Amino acid sequence: MSDNIGTVSNHTDDQEEEVEDSGITLDYGKKEFWEKKYEEEKIFDWYQDYVSLKPVITKYMPKDKWVLVVGSGNSKVSEDMAKDGYHFVANVDIAHIVVQQMQRRSTYLGLDDRLNYMTMDVRALGIKDHSVDCVLDKGTLDALACSQNYLRDIPLMCKEMYRVLKKGGLWMIITFSDPNGRMEYFEDKNFDWNVQSQEVIRDAVVEGEQPARHWVHIITKQ
Repeated sequence: MSDNIGTVSNHTDDQEEEVEDSGITLDYGKKEFWEKKYEEEKIFDWYQDYVSLKPVITKYMPKDKWVLVVGSGNSKVSEDMAKDGYHFVANVDIAHIVVQQMQRRSTYLGLDDRLNYMTMDVRALGIKDHSVDCVLDKGTLDALACSQNYLRDIPLMCKEMYRVLKKGGLWMIITFSDPNGRMEYFEDKNFDWNVQSQEVIRDAVVEGEQPARHWVHIITKQ
């Protein structure tokens, strides 16, 4: 599987250029934000854990396929997938500190043969064209939607997902946004996607808490 991974692509200076202040105080599109966050935070799952996502993940992502988790952070979903029988789960994140943390964790757990962690930016992946079977995105597109440069960053991510996926490959997005809030990004005439959507609900963890409701968009490259 590692033959599909090339050298990490770096952003050019113009890609790092700031747009005028949009009123967003936390720029989730910036590497510096995530590096600082992961200095203080260890293991945490945004939105949903593997238990609640397992029915939809296993339905659409065969366990013998290469799965790429983008913006993997310090989530346990990848290791839970490996423990559940997934053969190879590659993980990429823009923050090098969390990549190191999670690689050490996978070694400690004895999952090195099924998990790999790499420092990469979803807007410029160092992965070969048409080489990935499945992409799992749990909150990464949402994070870019909260960045100051979201009008630039989201199309860059969509372009990279389309580039690295094989024909018939799928990109699964777990998001706060219903289909109406994301569809415009998948209707670009340069891409040929098929989009299905469904809700996923995680039961309340503590008494009095509301169940966590999110959307799963299953986007298949035609």
